[in-house]
Amino acid sequence: MRIIICEILMLFLFCCYDPAKKYPAVTIAHPNGGVKEQVAGLFAQKLAELGYITVAADAAYQGESDGEPRHTDIPFFRTEDIHGMVDLLTIYPGVDVNRIGMLGICGGGYSLNAAKSEKRVKAVATLSMFN
Repeated sequence: MRIIICEILMLFLFCCYDPAKKYPAVTIAHPNGGVKEQVAGLFAQKLAELGYITVAADAAYQGESDGEPRHTDIPFFRTEDIHGMVDLLTIYPGVDVNRIGMLGICGGGYSLNAAKSEKRVKAVATLSMFN
């Protein structure tokens, strides 16, 4: 497995990844107060092991993302963060843009909010959702 890490996101690629082929992809939104390296990163890794291209990112004002006040959960920005992950996936080599999904964990239930207006996403799931 290859993991590409920049300051605010981690992109997971499985071991047989070939950018010339097309693969399903999933955005993973972390719980409120969480960061990409915790449960969202674990789910991203497990889904990548199953052949998905996955991305987990720190939400605005949390983890390594910028912004003040720190550790603040603002629904509008959480939703926009998820749209941004979809933006990334749509231009990443190897992503099948017709097979992009979202997973929201706990406060990552903002994935449901994002899915209301995100027509590029074909499936959405939540785990221990609230909000």
